[in-house]
Amino acid sequence: MQIIENPVEQAALLLESAAFVLLVPEWHTKRQFARTREHSGLVVNPLAPNADCFCAAGALQAAAHELGDGGGLALAVEELIATINVPVWTKQDASIAYWNDKPETTPEHVAQTMLETATRVRLYDI
Repeated sequence: MQIIENPVEQAALLLESAAFVLLVPEWHTKRQFARTREHSGLVVNPLAPNADCFCAAGALQAAAHELGDGGGLALAVEELIATINVPVWTKQDASIAYWNDKPETTPEHVAQTMLETATRVRLYDI
């Protein structure tokens, strides 16, 4: 696995990777970082091999695990929080989970917001 040295580019790639997973509505979940579609939605760690449904925060964690984290995850989380404009709690994953779990937040909205954030992150790295 090759870790991308530029944290800005890595943040954008993590956001895109997470977004592409969440574009499939069956792969999105609420109220937990990750679940498995088998066993009636059993709650699992986002890094577990059988995790196949993710909330926004869980998808970012899984992407960082798959792609390697060279500092991009923190930037991706920070920029996504700025984009979604939610209260920033001490544990930043909680802010993303709060937004993800709102009834009006759809998988398509989560994915689109992540893709827009990735584009914005790259534009600021000029």
